[in-house]
Amino acid sequence: SDLWSWAWEVEYEKPQRPFIGVWPRGGGKSASVHAMIPSLGARGVIRYVLYVSATQEQADKHVGEIANMLDNEYLDEHYPKLTQRKVNKYGQAVAWRRDRLATASGLTVDGLGLDVGARGIKFEDRRPDLIIFDDIDQEDDTVVTTDNKEDKLTRKILQTGTAKTKVLGLQNLIIPHGIFARITSGEADYLVNAEVSGPEPAIE
Repeated sequence: SDLWSWAWEVEYEKPQRPFIGVWPRGGGKSASVHAMIPSLGARGVIRYVLYVSATQEQADKHVGEIANMLDNEYLDEHYPKLTQRKVNKYGQAVAWRRDRLATASGLTVDGLGLDVGARGIKFEDRRPDLIIFDDIDQEDDTVVTTDNKEDKLTRKILQTGTAKTKVLGLQNLIIPHGIFARITSGEADYLVNAEVSGPEPAIE
């Protein structure tokens, strides 16, 4: 798929065009991303992921699904540090909770909900080298709500990255004035160089 073609091009600390996938429900958007992160971690091309959703509950759920993906016999055999928790010198897990995963391989995943405020995200003084937007738009969002989300995304979250940070966004078009509708229509003045896949209809 377009997403996996983009993922296989990812190299550590090398700039890359953002990818925006606008696909219908049931298209395996989130599941593909959940599987992609262990793949990127195994290749060593991504070390710190910021997973952003509309709510902290949604973000935590995505982090949990990624943790489930890491609980894998193949990964445990071939990439054992990727499946192990990072520990300090006392043997205590550094961070392995519902909103953060920190593996012994160096891969860290943080979940962030827009409803709890977009704080400056860092892990051990590192900035994210992959920012993912998933489940950002909600059906009851008003134009004002979208404006507020857009402000957080552009002024705070994207600013936590660097010029080498990769950006990936996936969602279906559920409202005509949402973040993804603005990006695909060209109305947005951010991520203007993104590779856009879709919108794809659910039924033809």
